[in-house]
Amino acid sequence: MEPAVSWTTRKVRGVAIIDLDGDLVADRPPLPDLIRELLARGHSRFLVNLRGVTNIDVEVAGDLPGSRWIACLRQGELKLLNARKEHMNLVWLSFTESRERIQRTGVHEALVDQVSGSYYFELENYSDEIEAVVSFECPTWDALRAWAQEGFDAADSARIAGHLPDCPWCRDQLRIMEAAEGSAGRPAEGSREGPTEGPRGRPE
Repeated sequence: MEPAVSWTTRKVRGVAIIDLDGDLVADRPPLPDLIRELLARGHSRFLVNLRGVTNIDVEVAGDLPGSRWIACLRQGELKLLNARKEHMNLVWLSFTESRERIQRTGVHEALVDQVSGSYYFELENYSDEIEAVVSFECPTWDALRAWAQEGFDAADSARIAGHLPDCPWCRDQLRIMEAAEGSAGRPAEGSREGPTEGPRGRPE
């Protein structure tokens, strides 16, 4: 039987864009598993495109903020693209149902909000892909890139040392810059980057 939802992944300016197509239903391949797999492959910023999603079960709507929680645990971030009002309503409904289940376990109400609430309330949704991708970028990066290219003084080094531990974007961009400088002058290898897709939508 064909899966209810399929996906492709592509990378734009350091952001992994996951294009979903079909229905997000209970017997689907779970989105959190895909996020874990992409995290293991070195991705940290995710944009989940819901343009091709027709229906979402309330039972699995919580996978969207749940996937953001998984990304945030690894100092990453996840945002939505083209989520419709009915999608977000189901996400909210899944939160209220999850909150009630957690409360029945006897966990203090403030802890319930702290653990789960922020991942629902802060789940950003965009209608423009370029705007969404740019939203991941760190405003400090331009200055840091200039410092990296022109050399650091002692004050710059102190500022960078304080900024990098909390900024996956700048760390990734520095690694990309260093890799590009290291490969300069090497003969090009026959390779091509583009959208990837595997069985049941798993990236290869």
